[in-house]
Amino acid sequence: MKHFYGLYHKFFCKIFYGVFVVVLLAVSPALADWQMFSDGVDTYLFNTQNGDVYVRFRKGGKNYEDVFVKMPAGVRPQSKSTKQPSPQPKSPSTPPNQAQNQNNEITQAQRLEAIKKSQEIMSKSLDSSGIDTGF
Repeated sequence: MKHFYGLYHKFFCKIFYGVFVVVLLAVSPALADWQMFSDGVDTYLFNTQNGDVYVRFRKGGKNYEDVFVKMPAGVRPQSKSTKQPSPQPKSPSTPPNQAQNQNNEITQAQRLEAIKKSQEIMSKSLDSSGIDTGF
């Protein structure tokens, strides 16, 4: 009877190990789509598949009570210490087409600045975590 139990135990462990490995391999691609990084003030989740960014919303309680809220596209988080930029009045002497081109250039510059900042934050978080990215 003792010998039978030992064989049964080995067989069960091999089956369990095989199922565990298959489940781990099936779940890992789904988890690899997300990267977490922090800028020292806020914590962000970034979906590498579709580019969605989620920011942690603190409810004022324990950490596990916090939730991640999707940031709308093109929105940059404002820290508490920075001032809101005052809107600059448009001069009436510029034609509407030229004003629209200036707005497009400003919007494009803001996008590039946001991309550069997010890449800097991500590289800083990877550098501080000690993960070798292979680059």
